[in-house]
Amino acid sequence: MTQITLKHSEKEISLRYWALDGYFGHQTYVNLAEANGLFGVSKLKKSTSLYFSYQPPSEVKKCGPPRIYGDKINLIQRYEQYDVTHVVGNKDYALVQQFKVQSRSIKGRLLNVVVLYLDANDLTNRIVLFSTDLSLIASKMILYYRCRTQIEINFRERKQYFGLRDFKNTKECRVGLSINIAFTVCGISLILRQGYQELFGLDFVSTEDGKGNKNSKENYFCKLKAR
Repeated sequence: MTQITLKHSEKEISLRYWALDGYFGHQTYVNLAEANGLFGVSKLKKSTSLYFSYQPPSEVKKCGPPRIYGDKINLIQRYEQYDVTHVVGNKDYALVQQFKVQSRSIKGRLLNVVVLYLDANDLTNRIVLFSTDLSLIASKMILYYRCRTQIEINFRERKQYFGLRDFKNTKECRVGLSINIAFTVCGISLILRQGYQELFGLDFVSTEDGKGNKNSKENYFCKLKAR
């Protein structure tokens, strides 16, 4: 299914990253992303075991397979040399650190890991993101993973409010039309909600808010015409 989707998508857009829910942040889906020429971006368990790559002494030579794992990273300890001082985003984190590490749960490759600490005094309260793209900066990784959440919210709204779950068509053309209508109306709804927030000075307006309050909608369109 993934290969079919990518085959149709690559005709119109160039895909480089595959943002995955934390449930899929393991070896199988990392390999699947790699097999399709994509970099994976996902989340690890906050208790996951991470290791620096082993750096062998130059004078020591041993038989057998080379050692891979070096010192274990203690995620409740701050490594100041790995601090990221500037992160672009709407949410401020108390501390952000970025490592190139090995993991026993995703073997055979270095991982680019970003650890987000929500409280500088409690380093157990953290989020661990990773990517297979070793050159990806922390702010981009946070942004890509955040976009995955927004995509899920948009799909939920299309199913719940805009008919993506209810249409009964079976022919390809009609199915495509129904999907396009749901996506288009959802996009229009987002534009209207943003305008609603701006005009009334609100921090957030949900689809349910815009759907349920008739008087507010009439006031909104009156102000919009006055512009």
